[in-house]
Amino acid sequence: MQKLTRAASLLSAFLILMLGSTTCKTNEPISCEVIYETIFSTFPAQETNPAVVRHWIAEQYTVVDASLNEWADIRGQYHYRWSLNKKDYQIQVGKDGADLIVDWKDRKPNLEEVIGCFGKPEYYEARVIPPSDAQSLTYFGIWYPSKRIFIYTTQPSSNLVVNQVTTFNTLSVPSSSSVRLMKLKPWPTTSNDLQVDPSP
Repeated sequence: MQKLTRAASLLSAFLILMLGSTTCKTNEPISCEVIYETIFSTFPAQETNPAVVRHWIAEQYTVVDASLNEWADIRGQYHYRWSLNKKDYQIQVGKDGADLIVDWKDRKPNLEEVIGCFGKPEYYEARVIPPSDAQSLTYFGIWYPSKRIFIYTTQPSSNLVVNQVTTFNTLSVPSSSSVRLMKLKPWPTTSNDLQVDPSP
């Protein structure tokens, strides 16, 4: 009986330690290098030749051909997709340029952490997306022209309050044509003054 009690105590202690280590890992600060890879500055966003973009992938990332998915769609756009270091990468190449899109699959940065790395953004976009079903979605993104990165998230409107702890899902290095489609507004003095445009 004493052996069972001792075993139960050891198991409880082990589970508490595991829970504690998981919590600490979740709350660990995210490094700026995880958010922004320096090679993003070399991405050929204005390139329309898929072969040039394919060569850039081969030079910058250790991606074996078997793990790189590539295809062309009916609009003539070329797509490349791969996963590496707990991130999903996708590149779209069309007649107006190329867009690099990176989804964080593990630790996602929040607004406060992004500003801590890069300072306040110059512009932002926040709007309610017309619901395709009963659930309304809010789209929120911040634009750093000097680094040419757009960091954004789309979440249920009932869950998303645009403030310092807003968690982002995606970073993109967009082409000029994609930037022109954004409905950007200057970043306000404080995040409390961020405004979400209603659904049209």
